[in-house]
Amino acid sequence: MDQSLKLGLVEQYVEHQEIVHMLPHARLMYLILSLKYCAVVILISLVRSLISGSLSSLQWLMGIVGIIIFGKYIYDYLDMYMDTVVLTNKGMTIVRIDNRFRYKVDFFERKSIMAVSHAQTGIVDRLFDNGSINISLDHDSDYQIQGIASPGKQSSIINKLKFDSLARLEEEQNLLKVHEPDKFEILVDTLSDVIGTYMTNKTTH
Repeated sequence: MDQSLKLGLVEQYVEHQEIVHMLPHARLMYLILSLKYCAVVILISLVRSLISGSLSSLQWLMGIVGIIIFGKYIYDYLDMYMDTVVLTNKGMTIVRIDNRFRYKVDFFERKSIMAVSHAQTGIVDRLFDNGSINISLDHDSDYQIQGIASPGKQSSIINKLKFDSLARLEEEQNLLKVHEPDKFEILVDTLSDVIGTYMTNKTTH
């Protein structure tokens, strides 16, 4: 599916922030979802063929049920697709469809992210390179993001951006220390000037 659709949505919730990276979804999630709905559609088709000699109203009913299920499949697919984790120049923004296409947005500053780890449970996850990412925040809470492709690689990207941000912040602080004199030294110099001026005036008088 075209990434511009997702990007157009995400940009509404990361205003005035530079999008650095979006975590990719694991294709396994879409495969499992599609297989589930295919099984339901096949079951409905079998039932409909069994009642082919019955009342036509039952056939119409089964057809309507099939259309409803297909609509639900589209909704679930879009729900899964539009749930997005975005890394920006300020932190991490998580956009999710909460209910009836209402979006819930969580934002974490990079400095609030204490640790990032990933997990893959079972052979299937390793085979399809699918897994979850766990984020530990500074207020003693964890945030788990499931269904991420290449979770090890993605967690490394998050850690790198965090460390780069901390290094940049430390560099900026060091530059300020270099270009701005120490406040205590300024106070001492000012007091020295005041005392010197006072003594000069006193001697003159």
